[in-house]
Amino acid sequence: VKTAATVISIDEARNAITGQDVIVSGIVTAKLETATAHIQDETGAAIAIYPVDSLLANVGDLVTLQGKVAEYSRLKQLTNISHVGAPVPTTVPEPQVITSAGIAEENELRFVTHQNVVIAGSGQNFTGTDTAGSFAIYDKTRDSGLVAGKTYGEVTGIVGQFTNHQLLPIRIIEDTTKVQNIQA
Repeated sequence: VKTAATVISIDEARNAITGQDVIVSGIVTAKLETATAHIQDETGAAIAIYPVDSLLANVGDLVTLQGKVAEYSRLKQLTNISHVGAPVPTTVPEPQVITSAGIAEENELRFVTHQNVVIAGSGQNFTGTDTAGSFAIYDKTRDSGLVAGKTYGEVTGIVGQFTNHQLLPIRIIEDTTKVQNIQA
């Protein structure tokens, strides 16, 4: 007798063994060009979907996915996904406000915002500094609009992992009157 698979939390999926088949539900928080998509549940737990084009949903959609737990450079992700039902349009959750200390395992793949960030670096590799310290920012497509020497009111993105934890920027706000969305 075969039992029907059940949806588990994203946190449970992140703690599952590599290769295990799981079913999870979450809201799409990002689709990063040429790489991964990201989903997050109501608890804030998040997981990457690889490859990005395997996710047939838009940012803001609620999806239920079945896939295999995998790890790439210590980044937990689902591969070989299939959709369970159709995506349901909803809204992206508000990002969690964190400091540089939050660019760590406990927030891996979460949708987050840093406030009052001073930027150094160029190209794809930047360093953000806030009141708690410094953190790495990786601008894969080089189109975030970040400029060294500037202070941004908010830098929002996904906490990524590739040998070290880093912020993958999605949106920057220079001040309260100007928002720049990055094509992710």
